[in-house]
Amino acid sequence: MINLLIKINTSNFWLFFNLLIFSTLLCISSNSWFFMWMMLEMNMISFIALMNNKSPNIYLSESMIIYFLNQVLASIILLFSLISMNFLYESSLFNFLILSLFNISMMMKMGSIPFHFWILNLINKMMWMDIFMILSWQKLAPMIMLSYYMMYPLLEISILLSLILSILFMMNIQCLKKIMTFSSINNLSWMMMCMKMNNFLWSIYFSIYMIMIFNLSMMFYMYNFNYMNQIFHNFFNMNLNYYLINFLSLGGLPPFLGFFPKWMTIKMMILNKFIMFSIIMIMSSLFLLKIYIQMFLPNIILSKKIKWMKYNFNYFHSSVLSLLTFMSIFFLPILMFF
Repeated sequence: MINLLIKINTSNFWLFFNLLIFSTLLCISSNSWFFMWMMLEMNMISFIALMNNKSPNIYLSESMIIYFLNQVLASIILLFSLISMNFLYESSLFNFLILSLFNISMMMKMGSIPFHFWILNLINKMMWMDIFMILSWQKLAPMIMLSYYMMYPLLEISILLSLILSILFMMNIQCLKKIMTFSSINNLSWMMMCMKMNNFLWSIYFSIYMIMIFNLSMMFYMYNFNYMNQIFHNFFNMNLNYYLINFLSLGGLPPFLGFFPKWMTIKMMILNKFIMFSIIMIMSSLFLLKIYIQMFLPNIILSKKIKWMKYNFNYFHSSVLSLLTFMSIFFLPILMFF
């Protein structure tokens, strides 16, 4: 009987996982706004079903309700704005309001500041692989739809708020899920800026961002880590440096993998005369790196138990570390063409 239930859960998982992937792909490849809206709804239902497939409990049910209510509200605003687009008038104020509603609905689905409060309530009650999906794949369709009708004043305000407030909210936080969420919001502002300038640059940034988020989420899932002190108290079971390097890569420190897309973004911004924005984004990255280093450095230096020269790297860790360390160096010749 137990084996039968496991098989049913496994089959349900792959059914809804495939629906989740294909609904996103169909959404971003469609030319019909109504069909895009339908695929977003199918995507929402599939994601809720995936969350429910993992041993339902009261906290998980609360997460599903939070996610459902936010997505439904955003979908209602989106549908209203899409219908109203058929009746756009010469009035610039009316057009501005309708397009602003469209942008707001997409930002709500992505969890961009100032529409991020739902994701903070949701993230603490989710499993790590669901967190990976909601911080990466679930942002893909809304971001591409947002690129079709961007309201630049609203977009720039959201980018600035995400850059500044994500840093302020991350200070003195020990919860890894919240740290990952605010890091995602900070990187989301970079991706929206990329999308504003060049779609190809955005696709590179998003792909590398997914790799970095997956690395961290997978390791937290494997060791069942939820707080920073769990990492420091269990460094005999894994390599502490692995987490530090992944976080520094997420912050954009050279020569790690995360440096490559941020360098291209800054270069493109300077070419497009976004000098002030580029300075703000560089300062935001520096403060983000400062926070990451502050989280790890005291524990590495003060801990007498850590023997720097006696780590036994296994093949998996050493391979991933080498890849993350030197990947950006491999990309340096490509930087000359941007």
